[in-house]
Amino acid sequence: MEFRFAGDDFVVINNHLKCCGDGHLESGNSWDEEARREHAVSLLKDYVDLHFVDQKVLILGDLNDSLTDGHEDNVFGSLLDDAEHYRFADMEIAQGSSDEWSFPSYPSHIDHILVTDELFESLESPSSLVSSILVDEWTFDGWRDYETTVSDHRPVAVKLNLESK
Repeated sequence: MEFRFAGDDFVVINNHLKCCGDGHLESGNSWDEEARREHAVSLLKDYVDLHFVDQKVLILGDLNDSLTDGHEDNVFGSLLDDAEHYRFADMEIAQGSSDEWSFPSYPSHIDHILVTDELFESLESPSSLVSSILVDEWTFDGWRDYETTVSDHRPVAVKLNLESK
């Protein structure tokens, strides 16, 4: 989706990558779930690099893998290795307490928000915020009620200070 907000143009790309797997990346094995996610991430990066140079891009969604896997098993390696142009806004959540993770029943943090370098300054502003929204704390019967009636994932949100650009 492309849109304009407060005079700024943005591109948001929502994804739901292949689920499951054994946690070990077997690059080149087209049946390996992690390899399929790694390939999708590579294609997505190439697409953004080609079509949205110098634009404010957010890539988000259920990306079905952990940011904190070791390099040999990390499907996001191409993005993490390009820290000059890409940053996972939710990295602190991924590295933090499982109480804040987006997929508490597993538990894991597999829902992410990635931004391009045009948004780094806004993201770093003290008034910007990134968090998993603990919606289950507001429901009558907690997680069980939320998971049964809404989703097995918590939303991950970002609030950017666009004035810091």
